[in-house]
Amino acid sequence: RDWRLKELLPGASIKTSQNKSVFNSNAAWSHHHPVGTCSMGSDSNSVVSLNLAVNGVERLFVVDGSIIPKITTGPVNAAIIAIAEKAADLLEQHLES
Repeated sequence: RDWRLKELLPGASIKTSQNKSVFNSNAAWSHHHPVGTCSMGSDSNSVVSLNLAVNGVERLFVVDGSIIPKITTGPVNAAIIAIAEKAADLLEQHLES
């Protein structure tokens, strides 16, 4: 069966630019690479310290895209790999102290 026979989304009834805009606003959602959900810094409002430790919780570290303040223009996984590499060094130092 040819999948191109019938338009599924947004549907044949969506014809005007305004209708398409409304459809896009309602249908769009992000499911890729969320970042910036755990603020990192040295101030009291930061969730994560500069050494990746969760403030107020012992022995819990954040090593993922949530500490990236804004989405990168390239593949976010490259930035996360760099964070993980740095985290390995930081955690090794933490365990040795």
